[in-house]
Amino acid sequence: MGILILSSIGGSRVTSAEYTVELSHKEKVLGGGFRMTRHFVLTADHHLGSEIREDTTVDLQLPQGRRISGTVEQRCPDADLALIRLYSEDLPGPEIYFDQARRGEPWRTARPTPYSVMLHGTVLTASTFHHSDSGRSAVEILVLDCAGADAEEQQANRTAYTGRAGMPIERAGAARFPVVLGVAVRLNHTVAPAQGPDEQPRLVAATVREALRRLRCLCLTEVVESMWPAITGTDGSPQSPTVEPPPPMDLFGVDEVQRANVPPYRDRYASEMRARLREFGFVTPVTIPSALTRANDETEGR
Repeated sequence: MGILILSSIGGSRVTSAEYTVELSHKEKVLGGGFRMTRHFVLTADHHLGSEIREDTTVDLQLPQGRRISGTVEQRCPDADLALIRLYSEDLPGPEIYFDQARRGEPWRTARPTPYSVMLHGTVLTASTFHHSDSGRSAVEILVLDCAGADAEEQQANRTAYTGRAGMPIERAGAARFPVVLGVAVRLNHTVAPAQGPDEQPRLVAATVREALRRLRCLCLTEVVESMWPAITGTDGSPQSPTVEPPPPMDLFGVDEVQRANVPPYRDRYASEMRARLREFGFVTPVTIPSALTRANDETEGR
């Protein structure tokens, strides 16, 4: 099934520098990340080290030098992913798309500064599962060649590319909005080693689907199930005879039938679902059938 596409409407062409961030803690720069939604930043878990725990406050520098605070919402060391929650009500939603990578297509990424050199190449492996360590769960990754690595970076940090970790892997091209395929994570040389001293090293990225699967605040099934009792009256209050029981996933079909045939409670549910997604920072349009696809994927993966 296809991945959920989240998009925004309007504006001129958006560049990486407009939605990437630089994280710091106690005036120490940690690394880069990007605003996945209005309220959440996705980054590489290893940037946070061993001292920063969930609920710790970190600082983020946005484009044009603006600084705001956020807290560590969730850490997933198995996948080298971490989620930072932002507490600023006046931030617009990032104008980006998410999609699945295709083998052989061009990609690009940058460091979290507006003047950084773009690293670029092609997708070698669009989706594969890797165990970073024995006993840890498998992580869905992209394997990317790094044809655009600059000479300084090759010499100073050939295998890790830590300056890129946490940054979005974008589909290269002239699209109006960036299309994010994954997030750069720490390169394990056993996954994609360079074959010779003159060969460009490879970069590993966790897929967007992996981030959605791992990070509970981005999990649509949890959003749906958390809303269901209050909407249907199954939270202990008397249940209306016009309200049929769950499963909640059935409600996502509301956009696939004629409006005249949609029961009022379903219409209300769809409306509140959209409002909740907007609250979480997922900007419209997010179609209900697309959400069903995502939720079904999550349910099957349990």
